[in-house]
Amino acid sequence: MRHMRLESIIFAGLLFLAFPLIGSEAFCVNAKTALRPSTTDPPGGRMTPRVLLRYLADNAKRLKPVQLDQEILRLIALQNKYLDSYEAQLFSADLNSKINGYNLEDLIQLRGIKEEKIKELIRNIQADGFILSLSEGMVYAEIDYPSLSARFGRYASKQVAGYLRIMARETTQHFAEDAALKISPDNLGRRIAAIETFLKENPRFVRRNEVLELGQRYLLAYLIGLNNTPAFNYQTNRLTNRFYQSYQNSIIKFPDTKFAGMIKEYLNLLGENDFRKTKQVVNFANRSTIFL
Repeated sequence: MRHMRLESIIFAGLLFLAFPLIGSEAFCVNAKTALRPSTTDPPGGRMTPRVLLRYLADNAKRLKPVQLDQEILRLIALQNKYLDSYEAQLFSADLNSKINGYNLEDLIQLRGIKEEKIKELIRNIQADGFILSLSEGMVYAEIDYPSLSARFGRYASKQVAGYLRIMARETTQHFAEDAALKISPDNLGRRIAAIETFLKENPRFVRRNEVLELGQRYLLAYLIGLNNTPAFNYQTNRLTNRFYQSYQNSIIKFPDTKFAGMIKEYLNLLGENDFRKTKQVVNFANRSTIFL
């Protein structure tokens, strides 16, 4: 259901895209530490996102970065499992129309909600570290990466902190909605360059594929645009000045990246095609990757 929603929100009318998620690593505590009682021992019993969130809140400053990394990644993997269940409830025949009948802010604040079942669902969603968002008139849940980044990023390793920043940036301001860009092409270019740098510096990061998939969505939108924010004018089929200027800006701003090199190649191809969206241009965009 989450895959269907994301495709509808971001890439209606465009080609391809899947959304793989990467599993977490098991958390290991060395034997010496495990023998003595400590608040930095991982919680026992039934593990839920809210339990692990409380543990991280209590111990983030005391854990070594490698230990904190393992627990943050463990939390995110667990949240992704819970997300399927929460979305099934949000989109259920019993609740969906009632939920979408409320103002998003009222739902978040639990203000004026008549149905106890909806209030209980939202309390659980929020307690497990999710936020409610709205797209195309539909309420959905997503991991609260901005909060994770703000609360724990400073204590984590460089790679996990970088991952949280990338995901928090997208969660705070989604790059697309209703088949339209919500950020400028220049901003999109900056995000692409940041992801290229992150993946280059962290080739074995456990959630690498998730970041790569986000970068690929950014890149295709940057090269072709979206249905309601096209890079090529619908009347003339020519590249718009807004995107052309952004391509030039990216070449200047990120000169040492594969991204800049690919944009140069793309501009050369566009020049050969009179800056029109031909089959050759579309094929180039669909094949392009700078992240592998």
